[in-house]
Formats: sequence, structure tokens, C-alpha cells
Amino acid sequence: NQVNIRDSMLSAGYTQNGINMAMFASFVSSGNITINSQATTDTQVNLVGGGINGNVIINVLPGHIPIDPLNLTSFAITENILNPSPNSGNLFVNGDNNVITRVRATVDSLPIRSRINLIGTSTSLIRVDDAFDLAYTPINPANWAPLPPTTVQEALDRIAALLAVTIGTP
Repeated sequence: NQVNIRDSMLSAGYTQNGINMAMFASFVSSGNITINSQATTDTQVNLVGGGINGNVIINVLPGHIPIDPLNLTSFAITENILNPSPNSGNLFVNGDNNVITRVRATVDSLPIRSRINLIGTSTSLIRVDDAFDLAYTPINPANWAPLPPTTVQEALDRIAALLAVTIGTP
């Protein structure tokens, strides 16, 4: 039950039912990647590099074996820019309250916050890195003195310092 896809271009999404999937440096140009847990078969997911112009949908049902690992490493989940739709570029994790579901993801894998949907009290998103070195270019550089910050961390640190001076510890 092992599938490896490397350096590929998939023209549509796929549905995974109880297999161990590793996809490296591959891109899915449209559709969804749907991953379903199984009651008697182990399911593992490692999506590394590449991405999808669509959704990643994870379905975990009561009494099923947890999907573990479930890793998104530099696998971008983006809106289909060729055919824009508010229904693409989402991460849906439809978990179960009694089955532990942990999605481990890098910051460059995740869509914007409003497109991340986690269901189930035993469902969690583990961010394995942060925005420490992400570049930052302000829309209005004049709002920053003396020079605009160049990283997200620098911008947040400067905002926190300003808040601490003006209103006390943020």
C-alpha cells in the first residue's frame, strides 16, 4: 500500500483511501486531493514540495485508524489562479472528536487563515516552522521610520516595541 510520486504534473486531483502516499516536487493543476481514513488500513501522507491549485481535504471517521504521519512540507495549497474560485485553495480537516488527527505543516504549505478549516476536538494543526525569515515589503514604506523592515520578524518586533512604549506591554 505504498505510492510514491516524484517530479510530476497531475492534471487533476486524486482521492486516497488507506494507502501510504509520498508525493515529492509534484504539482496538481486543479481539483482536490482528498484523503480518507480507513477502519482497518493504515493511512500516511507526506506531501513535500510542489503544490495544488485546489483543495486538500482530509476526512477522518469515528473508529478509524489515525492518519499518521500527515505532513505538508513546502507543499503550497493555493487558489486556482488560472480559474479563480472562492472554492479552491482550502485546507479542510474533517476530524472526529475521538480520533487524534495532527496535521504537521510548514508555513509555506498553508493557505491564508480564513481558508483553513479544522473540525473535531481531537484535530490539531502543528506548525513546524514560523515566519522568522519571510521577506516583507510594506505597501506604504513612509509608515516606517527610519527604514522599512525587511522581514516579518523585524516588522512584528518593531510593532511590539512601539506598543510597549505607547500602551505598556502588549
